Amino acid sequence: MGHVFVSYSKSDNDYAMRLVQKLRQEGFDVWIDHRSLHNSEDWWRSIVLAIWQADAVIVLLTPRSDESRWVQREITIADNRKKPMFPLLLEGDIETPNWSLFVRTQYTDVIDGSLPPAEFYEELARYTPRNPGGGRNVTDTGQQQIATLSQSDPAFRDAISNAPQEELLQNSATISKTVTARNPSKRSALLKSAILLIGVLVLGLVISVAALTGGRVESTPTPTASPTPTQRPVITFTPVPTIDQNLDPAAAAVTVGSINSWRAAQGRDPLEHNNKLDSIASVHLNYLATLPLDTIRDDLPYLSAEGLTAQGMAQIAGYSGEVQMFIYVPGPTSPTLQNLIDLFEQLDPNDQMQDTAQDIGLADQFSEDTGLHYLVVLLGIGEGGTS
Repeated sequence: MGHVFVSYSKSDNDYAMRLVQKLRQEGFDVWIDHRSLHNSEDWWRSIVLAIWQADAVIVLLTPRSDESRWVQREITIADNRKKPMFPLLLEGDIETPNWSLFVRTQYTDVIDGSLPPAEFYEELARYTPRNPGGGRNVTDTGQQQIATLSQSDPAFRDAISNAPQEELLQNSATISKTVTARNPSKRSALLKSAILLIGVLVLGLVISVAALTGGRVESTPTPTASPTPTQRPVITFTPVPTIDQNLDPAAAAVTVGSINSWRAAQGRDPLEHNNKLDSIASVHLNYLATLPLDTIRDDLPYLSAEGLTAQGMAQIAGYSGEVQMFIYVPGPTSPTLQNLIDLFEQLDPNDQMQDTAQDIGLADQFSEDTGLHYLVVLLGIGEGGTS
């Protein structure tokens, strides 16, 4: 593919984003994991594929990345694939066990927070193409090649099967692990005491029954329950969206269904839910959640972390039509459909996009880190369906 892969800890996001912008200005295509949460094994497959297709790998060396199993796995995969690596020492000491790989490598010192010097980019250009017109963000591309590689290449199958599992755990598993680990010695002692007490009670009950029945204790066979047949989910497909004629926009949540109900009341055709627009909205929402609160309050960023417009993001995602993005951050409360309608009227006053849009994608999520609720909606013209 001909790109540069950037490996870093999310705690060093500010410097990483500055570096990505500089790399693109210098003409390099860049792949960087910009999600705020690693919550998908599919995303890990995308990371592995991006490393495999990279011409070079840049690693930000800090105490945070030293402790990050994601960064360590990325480095291991890159080293196994013999990828040229360009370590940047941003903070800490190069003489640590995890960075022993780079002791024999000429690393670049950026501890003062500066971006790498011109010589760094000249050396990087020996391994990957450099476009005088500027580089591109190539994150989220190459998805269709994952299935082929995972089927045909044993090394790739091995790499994607070893994701850093502790960061892929569901909340329930995390809670269970936390409760179990609070005080194991005390928990063990209580468990033993409980078992002993139950044993004494059962023995006493048996002796009492035996005394009442003349020493004869009869057992009643436990009826065996018939196995319950496994119920297979019934998958239904409704090509025509359900329209709620009594929808109250001020109370309704923002969903594709509620938006289509409102559009029907306006005499407009329903929008088709589009996976590519959904993906763009989700990625941009995760980026918004990493920004300082002052940035969100003062000016909602409609550009991506790499400086791309919504149209540029759509092109990279493979969406062929014109798009428009709508962002709403009401605070800690969930946005309503009326909030979105007001935003439509503000950013699309002549209803040009409303009248011509065919597709929709959205992401709606509350962030515990910022205490804010984020809504990102994209309307698109051109594809006319889920893809």
